[in-house]
Amino acid sequence: MAHRTPPQSCVQLLCVCVAAAFLTGCGSEGRRHVLIRAQPRSVRPTAHVWQYLYRYGGEQSGYGTYSYVLVGRDENDETASSLYLELVKAIRGSTASAEDVAGHVPRAQLNVFLIPATGDREAESHEPDYELSKLLLASLSAASPLTFSRPGPYMITLYKPISFGQGDEVANILYFDFTNMPPAAIPEIVRTYKEHILDEDLDGIEKLRSLRLSLLKIALVAEDSIGFAQVAYAALRSAFSG
Repeated sequence: MAHRTPPQSCVQLLCVCVAAAFLTGCGSEGRRHVLIRAQPRSVRPTAHVWQYLYRYGGEQSGYGTYSYVLVGRDENDETASSLYLELVKAIRGSTASAEDVAGHVPRAQLNVFLIPATGDREAESHEPDYELSKLLLASLSAASPLTFSRPGPYMITLYKPISFGQGDEVANILYFDFTNMPPAAIPEIVRTYKEHILDEDLDGIEKLRSLRLSLLKIALVAEDSIGFAQVAYAALRSAFSG
């Protein structure tokens, strides 16, 4: 039997179907790539730096998290001021300065420890700014359910600087109170705190529980030494500016 050639119309139809399937596949693949690219990618801090804070609102924008290093008493309280200096020493001794890291690591990947200090960036030496520190703690107490009435010192961590939040944004606050803490325990507590700030999100109760359990393993930490709260940024700005 002679072999019959398929009608030209059938060949054309087959080519159209193959082309349509190819284009559909390419279109679907293209849409999948677009969806992937369009999804925002959250950046969690992967390292720490420290920086002096000379005035309210003087923080630089763009860091992943902000950890304020504060104390509720001045140099007249020898115990509190001594602990504060030990805390600052432990942070600076184990952490790079923000100026040294600038340009090498994106700020979004860093947690910055903010240390209130007198003078300005050009000063040869820096002393603790106890007045700014006490003002920050008093304003936090006024704007949140937390009461920072103890001498401290404290480490208080937020996702944004206190003065930067907009509108109805809510500040998630995580704090550690070093009041009456043995000085020898401070370096290990700082190390553990730094590890957990990087390892987990700050906006869940599991974060607080995990951090508390880790710290309880290395020091006699009272349960009320670690706290977590939420407060509107608008309330923080109002309290600080007031």
